[in-house]
Amino acid sequence: MKVLQTENGPEQCQSLGAKPAEGSRLSARKRSLIELSDRVAPERQGWILGMVGSAAAMGWGISSVISGALGGLGHALPVMLAAALMAGAAMAMTVAGAGWQRAEAPG
Repeated sequence: MKVLQTENGPEQCQSLGAKPAEGSRLSARKRSLIELSDRVAPERQGWILGMVGSAAAMGWGISSVISGALGGLGHALPVMLAAALMAGAAMAMTVAGAGWQRAEAPG
């Protein structure tokens, strides 16, 4: 497969039949979509990317409903709950990554 240096994301890469170069400035979301797209057969790529889009839309919708319900209990409650959940996720990632070691560069 050809390698393409692009700033326009996976759509341009796929239309040209190439993968983006390692040094290209693609967001983590675009990179994960490219990797996901590469794991399925060409005839299933539209389906899998549609499922990813549907999951993202569902996440936005559910979070809006929950924020609205919590906002009725107090205006600061959704923000405080989000901050607490983000802090908990950061602590969980810190604990989970504590055993990992960085690979040293060769040479």
